[in-house]
Amino acid sequence: MLAPEDVPPTSNTLLIHTAKTTPRMSLTPEEISEAIRIFSKSQVMEYIQLGFQTFFLYYWLTTIATEVNLMWPRRWRWGKALFLINRYLPIMHHVTNILTGFRGYIVLDPKVHPNCILF
Repeated sequence: MLAPEDVPPTSNTLLIHTAKTTPRMSLTPEEISEAIRIFSKSQVMEYIQLGFQTFFLYYWLTTIATEVNLMWPRRWRWGKALFLINRYLPIMHHVTNILTGFRGYIVLDPKVHPNCILF
């Protein structure tokens, strides 16, 4: 007979494993400090990413006048199309990333209902 560690994971063994391990509602101090460390690193990375995206937006805004004067009056050719794709596709990517990629931070009142589940 195989030991539980030797059994390849299937849906049945995962159900049995999760049924045997009951979730704890409290964390050890080590787990809390690890969660804080991971959260702090991810928050720093978000700030760095936001700084780069802000710089990119600043660069784009300061060069828009030159683009309007030089590129917009030209006839449509491959060079103009490639320039505009190269210019506006990253902006759409950055805007989408800012709108969907950052977490929303909510400050809750200390008297939150006890049955409220926070994710």
